[in-house]
Amino acid sequence: MSDARTMAAAAAANGVDTIAFTEHAQHLSEVRDTIAYLVSRWTLEGQPLARQAYLDAISDARGVAPIEVRVGLELDARPLHDDYERALEQVVDPSAPAWDVIVGSVHVLSDDSGIEETRIVDEPTGVWRDYAELQVAAAASGRYDVLAHPVRLGFSVPGQPPNLSKMLDEITRAAVRHGVAVEVNGNDMSVRPDLVAALIASIAREGAWASLGSDAHVPATAGAALRAVPFLRRHGLDCAAIFRRRGLELVPLPSRAD
Repeated sequence: MSDARTMAAAAAANGVDTIAFTEHAQHLSEVRDTIAYLVSRWTLEGQPLARQAYLDAISDARGVAPIEVRVGLELDARPLHDDYERALEQVVDPSAPAWDVIVGSVHVLSDDSGIEETRIVDEPTGVWRDYAELQVAAAASGRYDVLAHPVRLGFSVPGQPPNLSKMLDEITRAAVRHGVAVEVNGNDMSVRPDLVAALIASIAREGAWASLGSDAHVPATAGAALRAVPFLRRHGLDCAAIFRRRGLELVPLPSRAD
């Protein structure tokens, strides 16, 4: 994890007034000691951290800049694997008072292929269908506050499937039904702004909550999601979802991003 103090200062400088650190759970030592799949499936960024060391690092970042600092985790959502999800939940204990927000991320398809892995797809519609169905299942699981980067598959699958709007509506409709916010991701804005625009249109159509996530792995990109604010306003959206102790708060979109 990048230095939390540096990240908080960079976020404030970039116009952010509330930041939630949501490290990938596989970077926690307790998770790595328990769930072998996450250790073998993903390459670690930096050194693993014990859960308390992670919480202490975030706590140390408070007061560095005049912004609200909150703490959460990003969990790999694998809704077809109940044993895995129960084991992860048991280790992380999402109901613990330490967490402000739990983010669920579908990073692999049903065949365990990564959504960002290089691929040549002759029939992208089927791949997108699989991805969308997994996200709908993740939203319905009751485990997450935010559904992360719902159009990230576009990093490895070029173009758009002909029924993209319908599939995105299924995702955002499920999010509304189960009280889950939908992330508008700053990294996705940089790589596939066309898909992010389609996602925002779906959020507006279905009345979903939009959560701004910069997906910042380095301080320079802290606040990258603010670039999506004009798109959100264009579709009549004027607030974003943030979380405290797993409870939803709706706050006005930041004016500095316009």
